[in-house]
Formats: sequence, structure tokens, C-alpha cells
Amino acid sequence: MQPGIETFNSHVLRLMNKGVRAMHNVYALCTLMRHGVYPAYNLIFGFPGEAEAPDEFHAMLRLLPSLSHLVPPDALMPVLTPRYAPISEMPQRYGAAAPLTGHWRYDVVFSSSFLQQHRLGTEDFCYYFDNPYRDFDDRTAVMYGLFQHQYVAWMRKYKRGTIELSFRDDGECMLVSDNRFDDCETVLKFGAIHCRVRDQLLQRCWSEKVLIDAMAAEAGASQCEIRDVLDEFRAARLLAEEEGWIVWLPLPKICYETPSWRARVLKGCVMRNHSVRPSSAWRPRTGV
Repeated sequence: MQPGIETFNSHVLRLMNKGVRAMHNVYALCTLMRHGVYPAYNLIFGFPGEAEAPDEFHAMLRLLPSLSHLVPPDALMPVLTPRYAPISEMPQRYGAAAPLTGHWRYDVVFSSSFLQQHRLGTEDFCYYFDNPYRDFDDRTAVMYGLFQHQYVAWMRKYKRGTIELSFRDDGECMLVSDNRFDDCETVLKFGAIHCRVRDQLLQRCWSEKVLIDAMAAEAGASQCEIRDVLDEFRAARLLAEEEGWIVWLPLPKICYETPSWRARVLKGCVMRNHSVRPSSAWRPRTGV
């Protein structure tokens, strides 16, 4: 399945008018994997306006290591400007001057004499336009360089096929197995109230405040108890969170124990070609 995730940065998702938050994208990945569906998606960088909120970008960089048990994106690439997309249909909205020009690679399609004879420009027939949104400087170069390193580390770690963040019930308790951050498995044990909070978290992407209020009203636990549970989960890096929204990250242990699931979700990643386009490729070519 191709969920069209694009980014785990809510600021950029708002610029895109996606209608979702970063945590909805994380929850989508977790849900697809729980059901044995392989998610095929890309991450992009350099969307116009992205660099105006560096704190949100850095928050995404801090989040990525916690997601290393989830299927990594097929590719990490600079934003493209295809025909018919809002970014090319409404360039002024995103801060670009109109008209857009065809990508330099289209110079090889027709000769300059043919274009002159027929009064054509590459912008008349191209599918990709040259990117007019390059707010690229030393600061963003560092940001995007870190992003690329995080992606490569995620891809390599996942392709080993041994990474796991799982949970299973043990009587009234819950055991969580985690080897995301080193090769040694860490096993954490939690109590009955933790299981109840987990069951709620599995249902959806939650606003933390709404979850606490709902559980305090229905589960017979105090708000203080629920906050303590969430803080324990947070300390163990079992939650993804941004802007007050939270997602439960561990997958059911039964997934990792099911050969067909491992074949689809773990080995499926190994068979795919993953790529990262270096940030230097985002800079305009000259003399072509």
C-alpha cells in the first residue's frame, strides 16, 4: 500500500494542506504493519516554507530513531515540482515567481532549433519543472545532511531483519522487548493499568489530554495515574509524540512470530531498492 506519507513534520503537512498531523502518519505505519500490510512511501525535504520552522524539523530528526522498527521509506528525496500539482499550479502561493521553467533535463528532448522553429519552451511539454523554491543555505544543508544520515541508518538497521519493538501480555502484566538502540534486547515489564492505557492507545492517534480525560472517566483510574503511565512509556521511548499528540509504537509479539508476516513486512523491505538523493542534487545545474 502507498499511504502518501511524505514527512513526519506537522508544519510541512500543514503547508501541503494534507489534512493530517505527523502522528497520524506514524499511526498509519504502525496500523498497516500490525495487519501485515507493507507500506511503500517516500520522505521528501525542501518543501517551500519548511526551513522557516527549524525546531519542528529537529523534532522530526529526534523522532526517527524511535521509528527504526517500522518499515523505512523507499527513498528520501528533495521536493519535486510536477505538472498539475498545487506546488506548480499555484506557485505564487508558495513564494515562487511565475511562470515556471522546464527542468534542465528536458533540454535533451528537442534541439534548440526545433524549439525556436515551433515557438516551444520546455515548460510547454515537461512533466517536471525546475525547482524554484531553493531556500538552501549552510543552515538547511546541515539539517538535510542529518536527515540523510538518519535515513541511511534506519534503512540499514531495518534491512538486517532483526530489529524488534514488541509487546505481549503475561497474565495481568505486559512485557515489551526492544532492541532498537543496540544489539542487546531490553525487556520491560509493566502492570495492569499500563495494559489498559496501551489498549486505548492502540485504537487511534490520541491527543494526550483527550486520552487522559477519557480514561479517567471510563477506566476508573485517576488522571495522575494515567499521566504517570504515559511518562513511563515516554521514558522508555515507546511513544511517538508531537504537538500534544501521541502514538503507541510497539507491535504485537505475534507479528514477529508469524512467518508470513515476517516475509511480507520484514523481508519485503530487503527486496526493495532504497535510495537517497544527496542534497547537492537539489542545487541547480549550470552550463548544461
